[in-house]
Amino acid sequence: MSVYVDPYNDISEDICYGVTSRNLNLVEVEGNTMWDVANRLNLDSILIELYPSKRAVVQGEIYGEGIQSNPLKVKGQHFAVYGLLVDEIRVPRAEWPKQILELSVPVYTSLERATTMNEALAQVDGIKSLINPKVNAEGVVWTTCDDQGNHYSYKCISSHYLLKHDK
Repeated sequence: MSVYVDPYNDISEDICYGVTSRNLNLVEVEGNTMWDVANRLNLDSILIELYPSKRAVVQGEIYGEGIQSNPLKVKGQHFAVYGLLVDEIRVPRAEWPKQILELSVPVYTSLERATTMNEALAQVDGIKSLINPKVNAEGVVWTTCDDQGNHYSYKCISSHYLLKHDK
């Protein structure tokens, strides 16, 4: 899910606030889980406070009860940020403000950057979730930026996870 604020919208003079799924800009209706989570976390207020008069977007994963069978087996519904863009420029994680870092996806600090698929699978297979260590993680996403600021990421999904979940 992504959440954005846009002061330069064509819709009205007010700052536009929205929530999107992977492919859709969602209409705010009662009972929409993504909107409920975004509103509960006051993401619009956080983005407006941090970046007044700028377009700002947080990208992340929504997880928990009622979402994709809740493989992490957690109570409630949560949002974990993995990306921040301000005026269409990706902000490096090291520059995220505290309010965004508090919503961040957990980071595996003990993993080495894999250089081959076999290395990535060896690190990911059977790795425990940092959100709920009682279950295996789906996988790991490695991210990096080059010297020109281009952002690259790749995800390695655990074969143990896929076999357990019949995928």
